[in-house]
Amino acid sequence: MKNLDKWLIFCICIVIICILLKVSSAAGKKTYGDVQATDPIGQPLINVCSIEIKRGYSQNTFACLVEPSTTYKAKPCLYEQFIDQAKGDAKNAGTPYWMIIVKRNSRQAMIIIPAKFYRKLNSLVHCFNSPWAKIRFYRKNEHSLSIMIATLDNFLEIPPSIIRKISDNIT
Repeated sequence: MKNLDKWLIFCICIVIICILLKVSSAAGKKTYGDVQATDPIGQPLINVCSIEIKRGYSQNTFACLVEPSTTYKAKPCLYEQFIDQAKGDAKNAGTPYWMIIVKRNSRQAMIIIPAKFYRKLNSLVHCFNSPWAKIRFYRKNEHSLSIMIATLDNFLEIPPSIIRKISDNIT
């Protein structure tokens, strides 16, 4: 029953993944992120956050966020680049939050969300039964950024009604 519930939540909250360069340009729509709603039932999630999906990248880990390069001209680590892309997509899409789904080879799918989104979810769910990790890191010439990381399965435990409630309160 638990797996059926997760799949039901998945079907309600997560939408069909589009190959945006082909689908959106063919439809003449502006889209941001890798996931779009193809059915109205998935629209609340897209209203709440833009979603980036990353696959592979087995040589990279979240550790690069907290152990930056000592080389002054080093470009940001790959996860910082993912976050920058997701933040930019959220801003362009006009969504208050962003999410990155990461699936490294031979590993569980993970999600990264801003700590602000986690706090909003937690205020409505009141407690998560699954572990989440918080990483706060500093960026060159910027303030610190706090993110939350969990398995995708942990995120799928959030009732769809919570996402709808957040979506309904977006002005």
